[in-house]
Amino acid sequence: MEASKQLRRIKTPSNPDAVLHFLIQIGLDDAGIRNAVSRKPTLLCTKVEGTLKPKVRLLQQAGFSEPDIARLISKNPFFIHRKDFHVKIEFLGDLFNSKEDLLKAMIKSTYLLCSNLDKRIIPNVSYLRTCGLSKCQIGFLMKSNRSLITGRLESIKRAGKHALELGFTPKSGMFCFGLKSTCHMSRASIDAKIKAMMSFGFSEAEISSAILKNPQLLFLSVKNIKSKLNFFVNRAGSELSYIISHPLLLCFSLERRLIPRNHVLSVLTSKGLPKRKYGLFHIMQISDAKFAEKFILPHREELTDLDQVYLSACAGEVPAEDNFS
Repeated sequence: MEASKQLRRIKTPSNPDAVLHFLIQIGLDDAGIRNAVSRKPTLLCTKVEGTLKPKVRLLQQAGFSEPDIARLISKNPFFIHRKDFHVKIEFLGDLFNSKEDLLKAMIKSTYLLCSNLDKRIIPNVSYLRTCGLSKCQIGFLMKSNRSLITGRLESIKRAGKHALELGFTPKSGMFCFGLKSTCHMSRASIDAKIKAMMSFGFSEAEISSAILKNPQLLFLSVKNIKSKLNFFVNRAGSELSYIISHPLLLCFSLERRLIPRNHVLSVLTSKGLPKRKYGLFHIMQISDAKFAEKFILPHREELTDLDQVYLSACAGEVPAEDNFS
């Protein structure tokens, strides 16, 4: 509505034409211009001399090339009218290893350039620094989870509290991963996932150890955790101690990786193959190409349909006893 009001004020096409001409000058193609204008229609109302040129000049002075600037305007034109933009660029630039990393972060997140520097970004970064995170670690977090920089400080402190409760130590390299895993999660949700693992016989200490090794476990749903543990314990015959010492196993896809590969191994084992024994983690973590190279191609003569067995399993066509989804 606000954009429509501003666009209706345009009496002549001279300003939109000037904006379009300037955008072409700095390297935006037709698709880039369409994208920028569709995202921010009021871009056409922007003064070229008073707003656009100064912003582009600031970016150039910060070390960005014209193609970089064209990409940014095309993907995230909302920064154009931010008055604190130059201060924000300087502050954020100090957190990234390269201009390319900063550019990617600015392109991906509207909130990063539109969030209040003094009320949001600086207090959040200051808190993360007190947790022992280096500037590079904060930059790393910003690449994948910008809400830790642009969100409410109390939410970030709550994530820090949850990370501490789970055993992540401030000033350790893993603390930032703990924050990343807990920042959008309530304590009740975390407890439900721990309870699901405990129902299979894991102790709290074992679960804590697994989460510290692989915080991605917290991204799994309760249903997903139960399905995978059921598969490992009741079908793959894995010991609890083995699962907990290789927590990444729980992060592999049940339908696309765990069940199909285990089914192939069951077929091979029934024929006394393979001759060499491999650990379950090795079998599940190698790439699809490596799995085929090690466990399918060498046995084509003995088991001519093994390729089809694997492809069918990947498509969900497995015996009922193998299906734990």
